[in-house]
Parts: sequence; C-alpha cells; structure tokens
Amino acid sequence: MKNFSIKEALLYGWDATKNNFYFLFTIFLFLFIFILISSLIVALTEEKNILIGYLLQVIFIATSFLLEMGFIKIFLKIYDNEKPELKDLFLQYPLFFRFVAASILSQIIVFLGLLLLIIPGIILGIALSFFPYLIVDKKISSINSLKQSYEITKGVRFKLFIFYIILGLINLLGVLFLVVGLFVTLPLTSLAIVFVYRKLLEQEENKNNLSIQTS
Repeated sequence: MKNFSIKEALLYGWDATKNNFYFLFTIFLFLFIFILISSLIVALTEEKNILIGYLLQVIFIATSFLLEMGFIKIFLKIYDNEKPELKDLFLQYPLFFRFVAASILSQIIVFLGLLLLIIPGIILGIALSFFPYLIVDKKISSINSLKQSYEITKGVRFKLFIFYIILGLINLLGVLFLVVGLFVTLPLTSLAIVFVYRKLLEQEENKNNLSIQTS
C-alpha cells in the first residue's frame, strides 16, 4: 500500500529551499515581475482596445504554461541533485501542447465532478494533481499523464488532501509576512510536492515491477 510522510516532505522542502535559496529567490522574483508586468499591460491595453487586450492575455497565459513547466523541471532537477539553470525555465516548449491538453482535460473532469455535490470534484482534483509532473518528468502523453496520476494517488488521496491544506496554510503565512515570506514558502511547498510525487511514483513503479516478476 502506498504511503508518504508529510513531515519528511516538509523537512525536505525546507532543506532544499535553504540549499538553493538564491537561485530559487531569483526565479520566483522573475515570476512575480512577469505576473505584475503582464497584468499591467493587459489592463492598460484593454482600456484602449479590448481585442488586443484579449490577445495579449492569451499570449501571457501560454507563457505562464511554459513557465510552469520550467519551474517543475527545476524542482525535479533539485530533487535529483542536479544543478538547475535559469534557461530551464524556457526549455520545456516541446511539451507545451500535451501540457495544455492535459490541463484542459483535467479541468473539465474536475468541473464535472464538482457538479456532483462538490466532493467528487475535490477527489478528482487530488487524483489528477500530479499530471504536470508526469508530463515534464516522463514526457508522456496528456491522457497517460492523467491516468498515471490517478493510479499513483490511489490509497493516499485523503492524506494528500490534508497535505495540500497544510501547504495552503504555509503559503498563507507567507502572505501574512508582508508577502515577502512567499519567497520562502512557495519554493518550500513546491519542493515538498515534488518529494511526495517522486515517492508515490517510485512505489507505483515498484508495485508494477513486482507484478511483472510474479506473473
């Protein structure tokens, strides 16, 4: 049966953040500046030409997908004790369309689940939450990333629910510390998620290998 330690995940996130603080601070500062500037540009443009404003919004959303994949790649490299580089933020573009497709599919699935008295939507959201990591890490298809995320979360979804609540509270503390605290809490929680993802993936792969050997 799959399992993971919330305490170990948080301790790993804290240690990895400390050991890579300056680099992580730099990329999160870049992210905040990007969000600030893109929001400002869209707001100012929409006042003059709403169509161009919408077009810029689409461009910025597409860029945010690329950056999300880049951040995941950096966190995975840190977990694998590899040296991350700033260029890693922009090198995941070959995975763009499968990433977007999986994002849209997962949102549709979760939305349909929310229509069924909310709780099924929350369960599905947790079950599919690792698809971005699987796409960047394993470079698998959109559908397979959703299927595999569903598989590796079996048996631990309630614990993941508690885990995500704890991460949310940690980031809330970051906001309360004049927002500056987010430069610590965001990388900490992100790396904690990568820790849990890799632990669950490893357990799923070991289970599959055992099944093959015994068949």
